[in-house]
Amino acid sequence: MADQETVTELTTDEAPIKAKGLEGVIALESELSSIDGDKGELVYRGYNIHDLAEHATFEEVVYLLRHGEKADRILAQIPTIIAAFARLRKGKDPVDPLDRESMAHNFLYMLNGEEPGEAAEKTFDVCLVLHADHGLNASTFTSRVIGSTLSDMYSAVSGAIGALKGPLHGGANQEVMRMLMEVDERGADPAEYVRERLADGERIMGFGHRVYNTMDPRAAILRDMVKELSEEAGEMKWYKYTTAIHETMEEEVGIDPNVDFFSGSTYYQLGLDPELFTTIFALSRTAGWTAHLLEQWADNRLIRPRAQYVGARNRTVVPVEER
Repeated sequence: MADQETVTELTTDEAPIKAKGLEGVIALESELSSIDGDKGELVYRGYNIHDLAEHATFEEVVYLLRHGEKADRILAQIPTIIAAFARLRKGKDPVDPLDRESMAHNFLYMLNGEEPGEAAEKTFDVCLVLHADHGLNASTFTSRVIGSTLSDMYSAVSGAIGALKGPLHGGANQEVMRMLMEVDERGADPAEYVRERLADGERIMGFGHRVYNTMDPRAAILRDMVKELSEEAGEMKWYKYTTAIHETMEEEVGIDPNVDFFSGSTYYQLGLDPELFTTIFALSRTAGWTAHLLEQWADNRLIRPRAQYVGARNRTVVPVEER
C-alpha cells in the first residue's frame, strides 16, 4: 500500500529516472503509515492520527504499528537511557522507573524525579503518538537500508538516530525553540523578527514539508495543545509568539508550519530542556523504526539504488615520473 503522494516511476522503457533527494519516488510498499499531502492526512494502519491522538495511548500505538508483536527491550531502554543521561549531566542520580505506569508517565518521572500531573502525562503521551511513524522519512529510510543488509536492530536504530539528528529532520524543533527564546530575550516583535530574518535570506525553521502541501495534521493538534498548556500555566507568551510567527509566515511566504514548529514550545512548557528535544523524538520514533525493520525483514531485499555518474570520462593516467 503506497502513500498517496506524487509518484515518480523508477524506470521507463528508455532508462532509469533520477529524482534529486528521491523526491516523489516510491521505493517500497508499507502497511504502517499513509500520508495524503494534499488533504493533510496521516494514518497509522488505517487509523487517522486525530483519532489516535485523542483516544489511543502510545503503548497502544506501538502495539498497532508492530501488528501485535511485543515491544523489544530497546523501546524500554531508550527512555531510561535518555532520562538517566539528562540527570547525570546535572549531577543528579538516575531514577528507576515505576511499575505499571505508562511510558509517558515514567519518562517524565525518571527525568524530573517527581510524578507528573495528569495533564502533563496526557500531553506528552500525545506527543509520542504523533511522532511514532511518518512514512519513509529520512531516518526511517536509513533504518530500512541498514536492516536490508541483515544487520541487527540496534545498529539500524543507531543509524536512524544519526539521520534524525540533522536540523532538517529531528533537530528542527530545537532550532525553533531557540528562535522563540531569542525573540523573548530581545523583547522583539515576533512578526518584525521574522520579516528581518527573511529579508536577510535566513531560513525560519519549522515551516514547510517535503510531503504536505497544506498544514501538517500533527502541527494542528500540537497548536491546540500549546494554547491549552499556556492557559493552564497562566503564561501565554509562547503561544502568542508561535501564533504571530505562524501568521507572518503565511502572509510573507505562504508556507504552513510543520510538527516541529509547535513541538518545541510544547516540550518546553512541559519543563523539558531543548537539548533533549531530538532525543525525545528518537524515543517516540523508535516505535516506527522497529516496526519498519520487522516489515523489511519479513520480505527483505537489499536496498541498493544507483547513482548517475556525471564526472569526467576518458582520462589518461600520467606516469609519476612524467608529472
